[in-house]
Amino acid sequence: MVIQDLEVEQEVKIEIVWGDKVFSADSLVLGKIPGSVFLKPYHYNGKELKIGENSKDFSFNLYAIDSNTKHRVGWKNVNLVSNVIKGKSCYICSTKKYLLYSDDSERREEIRTKIDIKGYATEIDMPWRKEILIEDISATGIGISIDKNLEFKKSTLFIELNDKINDEKYNESFTVKVVRTVEKGNRVFYGCSFKETKVGLLYYIFAKRAQH
Repeated sequence: MVIQDLEVEQEVKIEIVWGDKVFSADSLVLGKIPGSVFLKPYHYNGKELKIGENSKDFSFNLYAIDSNTKHRVGWKNVNLVSNVIKGKSCYICSTKKYLLYSDDSERREEIRTKIDIKGYATEIDMPWRKEILIEDISATGIGISIDKNLEFKKSTLFIELNDKINDEKYNESFTVKVVRTVEKGNRVFYGCSFKETKVGLLYYIFAKRAQH
């Protein structure tokens, strides 16, 4: 079976791999041409997830049910890019290699994305909301800094992040645990790990990384 054997309107699953995080999205085959298929784009909160040629730090896998064997099969490291065909948004998907579904995966180094935007942090059980600089973010944690006179006393923080990418607003909030503290002149840097990684946050990280 090659990718062109997928049938129009057949259900497929797109797997987005970034670092050690895997995000799955249901999709549908909208059409095909020799060497490629057109897939229904993924939407989160009404926003289409745009995939461009700059999304090099992400890899994409495609899974489907073989209509002949009824087995789940997969294509690893497919080429995926957003496009508009006949006025409709889609992902153009192509690959040269066909593989049966496998749980084996290559281990990748964690990728940190530099963002340098203003945010807010509140110490758990404390009433004061402090302005911070969110310096970088990854699938497992976040790096923030604050004026030395306002340094935190507790290891659990509630972070508020507000950003805008390509006219789309991202308002995310999450709880982190401080795992590293470094003094940098008149500021203190905190390396923090996420208590849990929400889908919305992964979507933001993906969109931010693709912007670079």
